[in-house]
Amino acid sequence: MSFASVFWRAAKSYTGNMFGMPSPFFVSHIVTLDCNMRCNYCTFWREQKKQKPLAKEEIFDFLDQCKKLNSVIYGMSGGEPLLREDLPEIMQYSKKIGFINSLTTNGLLFEKRLPEILPYLDHVGISLDAFDERHAKIRGLNEKNLHERIVSAIKLAASQKKLSVDINTVISGANLDQIVPLAEFAKENRTTISFQPIIEGPFTPEWLSLKPKEKEFKETIDKLLLLKKKGYPVLNSKDFLKIIRDRKHWDCRVGRFMLEITPSGGVIFPCGGLNLAEGGIQEATIGSIREKPLKEIWLSKQAKILRERVKKCPRDTECYLNCYVEMSLLITKSITAFNYSRYLVAGK
Repeated sequence: MSFASVFWRAAKSYTGNMFGMPSPFFVSHIVTLDCNMRCNYCTFWREQKKQKPLAKEEIFDFLDQCKKLNSVIYGMSGGEPLLREDLPEIMQYSKKIGFINSLTTNGLLFEKRLPEILPYLDHVGISLDAFDERHAKIRGLNEKNLHERIVSAIKLAASQKKLSVDINTVISGANLDQIVPLAEFAKENRTTISFQPIIEGPFTPEWLSLKPKEKEFKETIDKLLLLKKKGYPVLNSKDFLKIIRDRKHWDCRVGRFMLEITPSGGVIFPCGGLNLAEGGIQEATIGSIREKPLKEIWLSKQAKILRERVKKCPRDTECYLNCYVEMSLLITKSITAFNYSRYLVAGK
């Protein structure tokens, strides 16, 4: 893959978005809703309606279409994406046509599947919420030492040359005392770490809620800002941390810079929060790549209307998904773009 080619697509995507032409720099592919964890705050694994997942050939075609829209990063998530057997073939194709491959995983299958995916993997995010049995409780598993397995997976990832490693941590009412130690662990192991507050919904148990601990939450974010100032590898931008600390309104541009797709090919737009039907994430779509070309969906009249609606999203003081906010800050706070230069370097 040519670094110049990746950089040129990134420049076109960024410039287009700055001047009013939406271009999906980041492609978020929910590879599967199936998962080997039962996270208490997650709705994906609870969805009962099953739809036929895209075949790998359909995904290849989808990636070709994304490239024509100047997409740069191919992000695979779930559910648990490593449950998909043909994921290495998909990653190989993505890499072949010039994408930077980013995988988000809970870490349980990472060691087992690493030999298959490593040749095509640029970045991995592994989830860890605590250094004790709380991690298992938060993740809905009855395995007190689960955190030890995930720590091993992170250390294994960090030992791989040229692999960018990020720890993903959801801040909740159950782990506020773990946030600083997690940042210290990231520094010791030469990884980065990304935080986001729990997005509370109908399934969120009271013991995970941040609402009764708002003061402690703000104090924790202040500590993260201080650690970031000291050079700790907190990947979140200062703007993001201040937004979540103060529960600020933010200018959502997720429908311009990010494309999200369901396992069956539905284009989620601009996000589940604004366009979510009772049927779950699989219903929060404006079209299917099985029925229409991606460009037609991306530039459709409905997409344009939703891009305008999202500017006044009523949930912007509840929805603080890391990827949504940071992707929006790429446009509204241009200095945030430097946060993502590491992805381009990883793809060199």
